[in-house]
Amino acid sequence: MTGFRVLFSVVIHHDFFESGFCNDINVEPSRATLAQAKNSGIIFKPCLGGLLVLCDAEKIPILQLYIEDEGLAFDFYITSSDPYLSNYSSIALMKDKQMLWLKHDLNQGGNALNGIDKYQLHSSGWISDDDYYSKDKVSDYFERETLDFSAKTFMFISIKLNEQDLNSLTANDIDSSGFVVFYAAVNNKSSFWEYRLHGKNIKSSLEISDRDKDIEFNFISNELLNDGRNITVFRSSKEIKLKEFSECYFQLIDKRTNGHRVLIKRLPVAHFNHGYQEVVDTKLAQISEIFVNF
Repeated sequence: MTGFRVLFSVVIHHDFFESGFCNDINVEPSRATLAQAKNSGIIFKPCLGGLLVLCDAEKIPILQLYIEDEGLAFDFYITSSDPYLSNYSSIALMKDKQMLWLKHDLNQGGNALNGIDKYQLHSSGWISDDDYYSKDKVSDYFERETLDFSAKTFMFISIKLNEQDLNSLTANDIDSSGFVVFYAAVNNKSSFWEYRLHGKNIKSSLEISDRDKDIEFNFISNELLNDGRNITVFRSSKEIKLKEFSECYFQLIDKRTNGHRVLIKRLPVAHFNHGYQEVVDTKLAQISEIFVNF
């Protein structure tokens, strides 16, 4: 692609994933953005967690004409093929009457892009409830689009550039790796981890221990079943982040007067889709159930 340079990229981060990027998503230009791109030497290329926007260096003057005429706007909609995306996110990303809509507007300051390499598209550290708009308002803005408010579409991003923004993005001293990244960040869900131990002759001396000594587990209950087995329940004293590959290292131990015996060297970790909700300390919390037979 001789003559093309990266103008900017649009990326979605997600703290659940080990890579730090949201998996199984597509960042797709709107129809109006595609039409503008065709006339101005813009092309799009997928990248990790998002989309690269590249421009033909010889057609930068055309982009400047767009700014002078009708404005240089890039609109994208983000879709996900993962039906469980909201299950491991800190907020429900898909709502019945609202949509996430993140923006870089002209009124955010002419020098907003000057000298930076990453631009956060939301005011809080993570996407929050403040970033939702009614679907009617989103539809009014994208009036030329046939919007698909299906389970796959969960976010819209609008980026408007003024002359100073464009000059900053196309400065001759910017190398191929120095482009601006417009990004959104989704926080992962936290939950109380509840281990439900199934077995015979479960002793009262059992404990769950954190090898890193950061999390404590409280005894909740012990129940004797008709078949003679016991169910003993332990719950974490605080919420724990749900991760794609958790680094938590919890052990089941038998605490004895003459020393501890490790019964299970490493207990299984919580799964984002296994659990229920319960009020904990006056707040509705997520409880992750982890069943262990021994």
